[in-house]
Amino acid sequence: MDYYNIKTGSIVGSAVAVGKKAKAVRANLSGREALHEVTADLDKVILLLEEHRTEVPHSEAIEQFAVMVKEELAQDDPDVGLVHKLLARIAAGVSAVGALAEAITKIQDLISHVFK
Repeated sequence: MDYYNIKTGSIVGSAVAVGKKAKAVRANLSGREALHEVTADLDKVILLLEEHRTEVPHSEAIEQFAVMVKEELAQDDPDVGLVHKLLARIAAGVSAVGALAEAITKIQDLISHVFK
């Protein structure tokens, strides 16, 4: 077992990681930039779904959820609760495919950042 002794002053920001192979990432994007990134990432998810269609049960429905998220985020006042629910359904459906699961987690993190 490894032990770490860490002393800090004040921490500015919200990304902190400690330990072997620890990684902390914090997106410093404006809301508009983050939403643009989410849209691009959703497009990648849709492409990945097509590649992994046989590995993802109900991939057509999951793809439709991704489209619904994009459409909702394009609204002037998106229903953030709906977006979170759809992303949770997508995450549950793609959990067996690492690249898809990672992409959805990134999107969820960005959405949480934008709609604090």
